[in-house]
Amino acid sequence: MGMVQVYLDDELNDNLEKVSDELNVSKTVIGAITIYSLLSYYEAKSSFALLDIDCRITRGNEKKLKIDVPDNLKGLLKKMANEQARSMNQLVVGALRSFIKEYNKFGYRVFANLVAPKDQIISFTSSKTRKSFL
Repeated sequence: MGMVQVYLDDELNDNLEKVSDELNVSKTVIGAITIYSLLSYYEAKSSFALLDIDCRITRGNEKKLKIDVPDNLKGLLKKMANEQARSMNQLVVGALRSFIKEYNKFGYRVFANLVAPKDQIISFTSSKTRKSFL
């Protein structure tokens, strides 16, 4: 497993804690599902612009969020960040901001949209792994 370490500003951390408390799910789980969803979207539309994702990072009292993801997905996240000329931190922060925005609109139902891509990514990476062993 690889670790993606994300730095959250106070506003994002507070919003994420609120959602985490409401759903009784850890921030790490929300972060992991958000990363899976982001990568699923990337795989489906391999050359897209993330113009609508708010990737701003404010410096100051930052909180760390550590998210364990499989090494191959971390590599895909690095590739995506390079192609978008952004850091992995910016991509994940932007995806988390989008998740919170969607959660505020749709409530817990937003997870239905996030979990399906996670399952697709796991299936996709598992099939690639099986092929590499053959």
